[in-house]
Amino acid sequence: MSWLIVDVRDGGLDGYYTSREDAERLCEGWKKRLGHEDVIVAEVQDNGPGIGNCFLSDRAAREAIEAESTHETETPATGASHPRSRAMNLENNPTIAQLAAMLTECIDEDHHHIVWVDTDGDVHLTSLPDDMTPLGYERSQPTMRVRFETLQAGKDWVGPDAAADEKWVEELFRGLMNGWRDAKRLPPGMVNYLG
Repeated sequence: MSWLIVDVRDGGLDGYYTSREDAERLCEGWKKRLGHEDVIVAEVQDNGPGIGNCFLSDRAAREAIEAESTHETETPATGASHPRSRAMNLENNPTIAQLAAMLTECIDEDHHHIVWVDTDGDVHLTSLPDDMTPLGYERSQPTMRVRFETLQAGKDWVGPDAAADEKWVEELFRGLMNGWRDAKRLPPGMVNYLG
């Protein structure tokens, strides 16, 4: 059994959690960030695409079912990742300034973004393609080891304003460092979700 976090107002999905407690904790964070209470934790049955024991908007249900039923045939995502010229690697003396530079290059209003780390420790800040759910994107990245909850467009989580928010950048940096440390202890193929 797994758990999704669903924004019922717009059908946005985040995560694919194996712990209901983790999903509920992160759900509370999303309610605060989005400024409304229409965010729920949805149970997803492992034996199929069905959504169990909760109400979802039609759009959210369709996206969840589509993501679940197409995950094995999905092609790699075309989302723009952070350019290599300013690459940040968690095994190579990463700095808060590198992370701030990555945030600065993003346009907050254009798309949702995903911050993730691959098996080599490279940090990626990827614009989520319009035709892909966060779960679908995750499944298209077999080297993903650490992933933050999806950064919603228009909420100032990325972009120049976000990069200027020292508290936010430091929080994200600490999360990356701790998440990477913990991910190295996980079995291959497992993703460490951070909220």
